[in-house]
Amino acid sequence: MWPPALRRIPSCRSVAVRTLSIYFAAMVERAEGRLPEARRSQELAAAVRPQDPDLVYNLALLCRDMNDLPAAHQHCARAVALAPDNPRFGELALALATSKTLA
Repeated sequence: MWPPALRRIPSCRSVAVRTLSIYFAAMVERAEGRLPEARRSQELAAAVRPQDPDLVYNLALLCRDMNDLPAAHQHCARAVALAPDNPRFGELALALATSKTLA
């Protein structure tokens, strides 16, 4: 199921454009405080392009913000595996390793 925010965008044929559209839908939903919808959209974007470390990292951040630390750990580890030299991914991994819960 396509995210509601994406339904307002004309259909696109390119996987890259479609993924970017889904990602932007997730950002709109996140900005509107609709975190469950944003997570579904971000999961869809990451599923379309599973080798894109930035999409996986953004999914980890969203899971962290939703206080789903096991999922955040999982997605962060995947992002680190895809791009081990990216310092942002390592910083999030370290922060998650020292977190038990978020207020």
